[in-house]
Amino acid sequence: MIILDRRRFLGTMAAVAGASTLAAIRPASAADAPVGFPEASSNPLRWPFVMGLLVAGDAAAREAEIAALRDKTSYRRKLAYASSDRKKEAFAEALIAWFATGKDVRFAGLIVVDPDAKWPNEDAARDKVMASLCTQLIETAGAPKGLVLNIPDKRKTPRDRTLRALVPVPADGAPPDMPNLDQAARFLTGCLYGEAAAASQALKVKLTGTLKSALKVEALSAANLAGKFTVAAVAL
Repeated sequence: MIILDRRRFLGTMAAVAGASTLAAIRPASAADAPVGFPEASSNPLRWPFVMGLLVAGDAAAREAEIAALRDKTSYRRKLAYASSDRKKEAFAEALIAWFATGKDVRFAGLIVVDPDAKWPNEDAARDKVMASLCTQLIETAGAPKGLVLNIPDKRKTPRDRTLRALVPVPADGAPPDMPNLDQAARFLTGCLYGEAAAASQALKVKLTGTLKSALKVEALSAANLAGKFTVAAVAL
């Protein structure tokens, strides 16, 4: 796990305040660009707050691969980490194996805690903190060159608004919605949150354990597998 101390966090906030976009990864075209699928465990103020970003190269091919896993396991429902649906188990395990062995897909997570209740009450201050967190999430993923974010239009949270500002839509338009990859991002974020929040529901614990075994790590929160699964911790 990468520890981001308060000095670095404040430094990132200052840098974000001086720049409206992440210029180094600003995409000119969505074609052949790595596609990022951002997710979060919940709204801030429910701590720990966990943010996740799944990044896929040739995202259309990766989307089709997950669709094939659905066919193989006969699972058509929406995959949700929080669900206790036992029928999802075979599909979730297949998805974990796909992620762990895939060479063109990676995940980054940010575990945010607020031990001293410093989350701002004012909108402008909150937006600045959220921009810093989003920037650090993308940096934890390696700030992939040409990154394009896949955020469905219906999502209007402050986090989504901030991400859209940091990584503008390319000139040739946003990539199409890819629900399988979006759900994979949400599931991996959920597994990280479940460990950080000490979830006790049996299926959640089992699937988180399966993910740890597949990645060969003792704890997801301590993972620092470059190009596959990296996690950073931030204290406000």
